[in-house]
Amino acid sequence: MIKNYAETIRITKDFKNKLETGETISSCSLSISCLNATDTNKDQMLYQIHVIEGSKVRQKIILGKKGYKYKVTWTINTSLGLVKTANTLIEVV
Repeated sequence: MIKNYAETIRITKDFKNKLETGETISSCSLSISCLNATDTNKDQMLYQIHVIEGSKVRQKIILGKKGYKYKVTWTINTSLGLVKTANTLIEVV
């Protein structure tokens, strides 16, 4: 995913294919890492609180450094007591 430095984007991760029939998302946490350099302000990119809607989780992303690549790691806890993860890659231009 490409993000312009100045824009605020909303990213969505759909866990539909990772959930069993009847299984739901109980909670979610997100973390962000910088893949090609050190960015001490990377955590500020996760703007406001994420929103869980059915099998999807939405998160607003702001800022970032031009030319840097980031990985957002989504970790969900499910109604069956399982922990599942997924990643989204973001490049800031």
